[in-house]
Amino acid sequence: MPEKDVAIVHTIRTRVIAMQDTDIDCTERELDLGAFLEALNTLSGPLFAVMDGGHFDDLEDELADLGIHSRSLFLRGGSEEMRRDGPWLVDLDEEKIRSHVAELAMAKPCAVFWSCAAGGNVLWQHLRTINQILVPDSRIARNTGEGDRSIYYERVLFRHWDPNVVGTFISKFDGPQLARFFGPGDAIIVNAVNYGGFKRAVRPANLPPTEKGALRIDPETLRSIESGRHDHHVHRISNYLRSAAPDRTRQIPDPELHRLTHSYMQEAKAYGVLSEANIGRWCYMQVVAGGKLKHNADVISFMTVRDPSFTPDMRVRILLREAQKHARGAS
Repeated sequence: MPEKDVAIVHTIRTRVIAMQDTDIDCTERELDLGAFLEALNTLSGPLFAVMDGGHFDDLEDELADLGIHSRSLFLRGGSEEMRRDGPWLVDLDEEKIRSHVAELAMAKPCAVFWSCAAGGNVLWQHLRTINQILVPDSRIARNTGEGDRSIYYERVLFRHWDPNVVGTFISKFDGPQLARFFGPGDAIIVNAVNYGGFKRAVRPANLPPTEKGALRIDPETLRSIESGRHDHHVHRISNYLRSAAPDRTRQIPDPELHRLTHSYMQEAKAYGVLSEANIGRWCYMQVVAGGKLKHNADVISFMTVRDPSFTPDMRVRILLREAQKHARGAS
């Protein structure tokens, strides 16, 4: 079956999350480099980083130039480009290596940090087994398992080297899923720079035995992830609106602003707008216009006219630019 990236993101709030009979401690903090290194040093056992090669021109060579050995989680024989841009395991036993990788992780979401008492070879073998996971096949209609229907799964690439992806999934996993994800690992720390910063998850002591086979994400878990991701985007764009349009949002209570933001986001998506930045721009224009854009015939015509040379995202940027020109001319 075809592979596709699963890149779903959400923030783990500061709390203890009950998962059936399992407790997982997920804490979130804002850290500077020194505090982050201190947090890493509190983890027991050998430390490792799974680094995302996609954030670098050639991560293996760049690390080698600094005397740092890295080991790909992809075997040779496939696409060299995919291997170069994929996950690389780095041993953080030396303080200078740990500091360098931590500094990189402060700048961009390029690493997931693991502690694993069983050692690097065992962790490497485990991580390779979660490079792909099973999710409900989206190509099959009503593939939700409702009633007596069987669920058909497809094997997809699981970007567990992306801290934003890990932050999303781990807060939604049940006990068996957590056991399969952690494997021999004892704890992880990620810097989800777009979703709240640094987070730590410690392996619960009462996890069930690890199940054999691929990590499986059931429809209910997937819906929970999607819902959490959407709620996070609503809150993030709402915060942006308060910052960008304070005069228009000051008197709007949070629940009402979240409701309006959700509505405006759905409008943008219905027009085919894809990027969060441009969805936020559409929401901003709607807040400034008091929600009247959806009734403006000229705007509707501009957003719906068939012209493949202008994507919906481009049209939103053009609308905002023209609105700003008009506002400057009227002042």
